[in-house]
Amino acid sequence: MISIIVCSVRKDQLEQFQSNVSETIGVPFELISIDNTIDPKSITQVYNEGAKLAKFETLCFVHEDVAFKTKNWGQNLVNFFNSNQKAGLVGIAGCAYKPKMPTGWGCQGLEGLLIKINLIQHYKHKNQKPTLHFLNGGNDLHARVACIDGVFMATRKKVVEEIPFDNDLKGFHGYDIDFSIRVNARYEAYVAFDILLEHFSEGSFDQYWFENIIYIHDKLRGSLPLNPLNLTKKQMVTCEKRSFRFMAKFCSTRLPISTAVKILKMSVLKEYDYFTYLKMYYSLTKAYIKKRKVSF
Repeated sequence: MISIIVCSVRKDQLEQFQSNVSETIGVPFELISIDNTIDPKSITQVYNEGAKLAKFETLCFVHEDVAFKTKNWGQNLVNFFNSNQKAGLVGIAGCAYKPKMPTGWGCQGLEGLLIKINLIQHYKHKNQKPTLHFLNGGNDLHARVACIDGVFMATRKKVVEEIPFDNDLKGFHGYDIDFSIRVNARYEAYVAFDILLEHFSEGSFDQYWFENIIYIHDKLRGSLPLNPLNLTKKQMVTCEKRSFRFMAKFCSTRLPISTAVKILKMSVLKEYDYFTYLKMYYSLTKAYIKKRKVSF
């Protein structure tokens, strides 16, 4: 009933994952695990390959370093897809607004309204205890979103056949954002609150993450912003400006100047007040630009 597709790099984690799924899913399933240590490919290539091998209509693309905490979560997922024919994508973490500003799956500003998440997060790189992240903003079991996080992505086989993962994306970053945006053009994306997942590592933000983000926003600029909750113009401007401020700080301290400049130039959009953006851009990056002796 459910085909679970995993890009595997750790045999021990995969064995634990398979045991956990068997104990919790509650419906017939197949596990399609593709060993990505022998002939490494991008995660989009692995996922497209796995989707072609799948025999069931409901597909789950899942990281292997997770554990499901909800009993019969598979039945919950199948029931939702059966009851909502517009649903094309389901996750356990997402955001109900995707800015034009190059960002990850979330955005800054109005987080209490826009961020939807039901996840126990562990931290390998921080001295921090596991944390239950739960943001709903309502009592519904499913919340409409613009983008979801790639740790768990459930969809229909026909959706992946219509909208395959983009094999031009390199490595293991941005595929969830790209897929979410393109699926939302034809279907609807949701975060499910009747599936609780435990994730044993956090994501990383390296040069390749930023390069993929640039590529995605170049390619899909005409599809953004995504605004399934019909935010007001004022709310949208708040999200765009605060996301800009966050990314400006982030870029100016972590990236080569050429990449930082490209990301921030892309975000200076007339419809969201060009001069306000420009002022923030220069004030936040002045020291960095001066140090690198970069001019525009």
